[in-house]
Amino acid sequence: LKVPGNDAQHYSLTLQKQQDGIYTCQSSEQLPLTITRQVVDKDGKQRINVVIKALDTVYFNYGEQIKTGYRHSDCQFYMPGFWYRQNLRSPEKAPSFHTSDSWLVREDRLSTPLTAAFNSSKGKSMSVIRIDKFDKEALATHKEGEVIVSGETSIGYTGFENIGGMTVLSYGFPYKEAPKTYIRKLTLAPSVEAFQLLRKGDSITLTWELSEIDAADFSECVQRTWEYCYDTNRPQPVNTPYTVDRMKDVLSNFFVESYVNTTPTHYYSGVELKTVTCDNTDVAEVGFVGRTLLNAFNALEYGFQQKRPELVNSANSIFDTYLT
Repeated sequence: LKVPGNDAQHYSLTLQKQQDGIYTCQSSEQLPLTITRQVVDKDGKQRINVVIKALDTVYFNYGEQIKTGYRHSDCQFYMPGFWYRQNLRSPEKAPSFHTSDSWLVREDRLSTPLTAAFNSSKGKSMSVIRIDKFDKEALATHKEGEVIVSGETSIGYTGFENIGGMTVLSYGFPYKEAPKTYIRKLTLAPSVEAFQLLRKGDSITLTWELSEIDAADFSECVQRTWEYCYDTNRPQPVNTPYTVDRMKDVLSNFFVESYVNTTPTHYYSGVELKTVTCDNTDVAEVGFVGRTLLNAFNALEYGFQQKRPELVNSANSIFDTYLT
C-alpha cells in the first residue's frame, strides 16, 4: 500500500479458510481493505479469483507467488513473445539470465500474459495465465521506482523467481518490473512498481489460472502452452474500416515520397526522418532501419502487381546505381 509522497508499505498475507475453496487474506496488521480469494477447479486447472474491496481510499499493488516444487537449476522458461528458455541468446543488456535468474515484467510485453516453467528432470511444466478483458490503460508520471498510475489500468505483471534454489511463479496487479525494466533497445533501467487508486467502497476482481502439464521436452512445452493460450484467449479477427488492398496502396506512397535520385546512388529516405516535416535526408542505409534494397524489391514486386511503372522504374534505378 502506498500513500503518495511516501514509501510504500509491504504486507505479507496468510490465507484463512472460510469454506470450500474460499479464503480471506489476513495480515498481522489491520488493513484498509479486504481480500477474498476463491480457487475453483476447472478442467484440471485451478482458476484463482481475487476480490479486493477498499474500506478506505487506498493505492495498492497486489501480488502472489506459486511454489512450483521445481529446482530452479532444472528449469527453462517461456513467456510468449518475450522469453525463451533462459534468453541467453539475447544481448547482455536485454532481459536474460546474463543479468538475473529472476524476472518480473509487465503483461503487455508478452503476446499473452502467461509464464511457464518447464522442469526437464521431471518432464513437467507449470504455468499461470491472467484472465481479463485488458481494455484499460493509464499513464504514470515516472518510469522507475514506485509510481502512481493516473487512472485505471488492466496491465498486471507476470514472471518467475529463484527463491532458495526453487522456482516460484510470481504474478500480480497492477504492473511491476524487476530486477530491471527494459525501456528501449538494449537499455535496462531500475525496477518499477505501480500503484492504482481504489476508492472507499469500490472493489476490483482479478483472475488467474494455474495449470500443470506433462511435456517430454521444452519444445513440447512451448507447443502445448501456446495451444493452451490460444484456446484460453480465443483471439478473433479485428474488424477495420480499411481493406488490405487500400492499406497497401496508402503505404506504397512511401516509395514515391521518399525516393531520392539526386545522388550517385539512389535510395529511399527514412533513416533519421523527422516526423514533423517528413523531409528526405541525405542518409542511405541498407541494414536495420533503411533497408533500401529490401524496400526496392518490395516496390518492384508491388509495382508489377499493380501495374505502376513509376514504382518499377524507381526500384530498378536503385538496383542499377548500387550495382554500377
